[in-house]
Amino acid sequence: MKQEITELIEISRFYGKNKEFVIAGGGNTSFKTESTLWVKASGTSLNNITEKGFVSLNRQFLNKLTSKEYSTDVKNRENEVKNDLAASKIDPNSELRPSVEAMLHHIIPHSFIVHTHSTIGNALLCSNNVEKVIQELFGNKALYISYTDPGYLLYKKTEEELKKYFETTGSYPKIILLQNHGVFVSGENINEIKQIYNFLTSAINNKITRDIDITENPIPDAFIKWIPKLIEKFQEYSFFTVRNTKLYDYFLQNSQTFLGISKPFTPDIIVYCKSKYLFIEDNWQDTDKVFSKVSAFHVKNHYYPKIILIKGIGVVSLEVSQEKADSVADVFLDMAIISFLSEDFGGPHFMNKKQISFIENWEVEHYRKKVFDKS
Repeated sequence: MKQEITELIEISRFYGKNKEFVIAGGGNTSFKTESTLWVKASGTSLNNITEKGFVSLNRQFLNKLTSKEYSTDVKNRENEVKNDLAASKIDPNSELRPSVEAMLHHIIPHSFIVHTHSTIGNALLCSNNVEKVIQELFGNKALYISYTDPGYLLYKKTEEELKKYFETTGSYPKIILLQNHGVFVSGENINEIKQIYNFLTSAINNKITRDIDITENPIPDAFIKWIPKLIEKFQEYSFFTVRNTKLYDYFLQNSQTFLGISKPFTPDIIVYCKSKYLFIEDNWQDTDKVFSKVSAFHVKNHYYPKIILIKGIGVVSLEVSQEKADSVADVFLDMAIISFLSEDFGGPHFMNKKQISFIENWEVEHYRKKVFDKS
């Protein structure tokens, strides 16, 4: 094994094990030489990744894709890009699919890249004053890119912005900040990556004034006994996790405060939690009324809620296994933290309907969800 691949595994696990940067199968990493790009396989978790979790791609083949004209039809285009990325694999027999952001990793010129969905980073990137604050904190030390649908469009947008950045500064950025998405940090070695992330998170942290409390409140025994009755009504999920934090007390006071966590901020939230959540403000012990709300939610959205928020109780996440229910709970709590901290940067900035629809209908994210379900 190349020493650099050993280091890639090390830095991937370093951030993958830290939920302040990566949760579940989120984030991706890479290392490249002139001829080869090693990038995380789609849906693979960074926290325990091995060499088998990376896909090696032929960079000469990838270079051809930078000038290729793709279909103007969204579904056809994304399918063509998916097939071309598959064709770029050095091992054609590999069943792994390269990260959808492989082309981003290819065009960023530095050797190592670590892309995370940093909680602190997204507190800023999912806020209303994001551009203003980034300019104040980082100036030309970071490249900011406004929200662009992931995949081909984001790659082309980043390619365009990198060119402009180079023309202005004579160099390429080692920090790329993607609105309502996450952070790309690049460098020539893994120590440089860590130093840059420390600089980035410290700079943002120093602007945060709000004290956040995620201390767990006790969960009533009566609710723990009651929740299995609710799950009996579900056709998809049979496991649950309940989180009753002080932070949720803040958001679940009423329908107005619930708005702060009523929509997704990032594509990852949609993948793991979906885009709509059921808030029960009334007495949860009125079983018939709760069942009626669940049924109405299912009729309207064509799926059962993976997230149920209950005033006085907290947040219930539902999934097909206990481990996955825990992961969904982690992702949603991260979303609540982002929303709360974003108030220091002008308040929360959610994804809009069009952006949400793209993710909900994108085959790539369906695939990533399948990998998560099978893991």
